[in-house]
Amino acid sequence: MDIVTAFLNGVLEEETYMEQPEGYNDGSGRVWKLKKALYGLKQAPRQWYIKLREEVMLKLQDKFKCKTLGDVNYYLGLHIERDVEKRWMRVHQKKYLEALAANFGKSEGHMATPLPSGFKCVKGPAEESVGEEERRRFHSLVGSLMYAAVHTRPDAAFATGQLARVVQCPNEEQVAARERVAKYLGQTATHMKVKWHWVRSMVTAGEVELHYVKTTAQPADMMTKRLVEQQHWKCCKLAGMALN
Repeated sequence: MDIVTAFLNGVLEEETYMEQPEGYNDGSGRVWKLKKALYGLKQAPRQWYIKLREEVMLKLQDKFKCKTLGDVNYYLGLHIERDVEKRWMRVHQKKYLEALAANFGKSEGHMATPLPSGFKCVKGPAEESVGEEERRRFHSLVGSLMYAAVHTRPDAAFATGQLARVVQCPNEEQVAARERVAKYLGQTATHMKVKWHWVRSMVTAGEVELHYVKTTAQPADMMTKRLVEQQHWKCCKLAGMALN
């Protein structure tokens, strides 16, 4: 289905003005105040989504018996917390990661980083691989680690990628590394704090400027490199991850 001029149905939440378009300019220098969204406005897609959602909900309530459950708090292992007044939202996987650590994190001691700084994960000969049952557990954990790394734990993305290279024939050292990553995540359950409508707030503030970032101040390094403890935690802080 194609809804004709869909974005024009969105209702604006803020006062928005535009210059008089060519062919409709009366020469007075005045501007037009928009009553509804127009194509080209940054907020037009969002306002159309809000309008469409409202219309669909009304139709469903007319046709079926419905119950409003409110804002989502838990979804597929993700805990979602929000403060509407302060305009922030936190997402974490605390219970998921604690269960992961309990099932797989057998390594002893406190884990300050996902992997040791000198650890190299390379595929070895098949005869050095662990048994079939341990390989299945390795597959299971790497999949679970990927789910965490994609959603709330970018600090474990590099380690997870390294382990994923050897899922077909992991050796004992790599199995131990797997357990270390699981324990690290369980010991450092974090949340990602997300500002609502970040782009809009930046536009309202003025403009977005791009600046060169040195390697020492680049939080993405934790997703692409093995780092020593101090640099790893510095990247986590730069990325806005709240650490427990």
